[in-house]
Amino acid sequence: MKSSKTISIIIPSKNNADTIRELLISLLNQTVKPNEIIVVDSSTDNTSEIVREYPVTLIISPAKGANHARNVGVKNSTGDILVFIDGDCKAGKDWLKYIIQGFRKVNIACVGGSVKTLNLNNIIGLYGELSIFKLMPIYGNDAIITKENFSRSKKPVSANMAITRDVFAEIGDFDEKYIGGYEEFDYEQRITESGHNILCSSKAIVEHKHRETFKLLVKQYYKYGVGSGRFCRKYPFASFTMWHNMNELILFGALIAGILSIKLNIIFLLIILILPIIFMFLYYFISSLRMKNPFIISYFMVDIIRIYTFYTGQLVGRIKKL
Repeated sequence: MKSSKTISIIIPSKNNADTIRELLISLLNQTVKPNEIIVVDSSTDNTSEIVREYPVTLIISPAKGANHARNVGVKNSTGDILVFIDGDCKAGKDWLKYIIQGFRKVNIACVGGSVKTLNLNNIIGLYGELSIFKLMPIYGNDAIITKENFSRSKKPVSANMAITRDVFAEIGDFDEKYIGGYEEFDYEQRITESGHNILCSSKAIVEHKHRETFKLLVKQYYKYGVGSGRFCRKYPFASFTMWHNMNELILFGALIAGILSIKLNIIFLLIILILPIIFMFLYYFISSLRMKNPFIISYFMVDIIRIYTFYTGQLVGRIKKL
């Protein structure tokens, strides 16, 4: 099946030798065929050698971040619709079909979809699927993001996101100062501030290989936090920034209150503060019984560390010169 609009798929890639083959096969087997697939690679492994085995365009680029690679891909593309997916993903066979269908709705400039877990056999990868605070967006139903509901909406990520070329020309390049996270939210902020809307499709699904060690997961969320801090500094009066400001106050306020309650022996306050932790523990305890995997109980600690790592990164991002 062909689309009346021409389609360019753009893939930023760095050291994805273990996933790039499966990704390219999934893209070449789409029910709606893309007009071109462009891989912008900055790998030190053999990713580029694998890419050369397939009928796609390979561009070797210096390692200046995924946003730089996306911008390079756009400049070397020809499609009416620019579709982005990452090198550690795999697309469902109807992914492009539902992405393209999304643009048929009125005033839709960007379409994104769900990002599910590819590596469920890994205990940290499984965490991404089971976490109370999802690593990636999952949409049960279609939703439209506007300027008015931007801050409270679950936003698409750049691993599963498409933009019309006309809107990309209007909005401009991805901000290359974001390294490791929040570049898509910056772009989506600019889209909605320009009066366009974003469609979140429940059927446009890709799978993502999540980080497979606790250390890599924490490092990833620190980078996300730094990116969030840059967003807050760049858009100090945006509703999304206000939402992050509130969360910062709540989380670090709770931490300070917890320390004081221990030092001053205020048991009632301490009990109130640990209730959310008890809830998280029970949630994962029940999940561990259901899945017969006792390690899942520890996920409540991963949640706590991940959240505070993110907001520590956000504080750094607010003041760090990027």
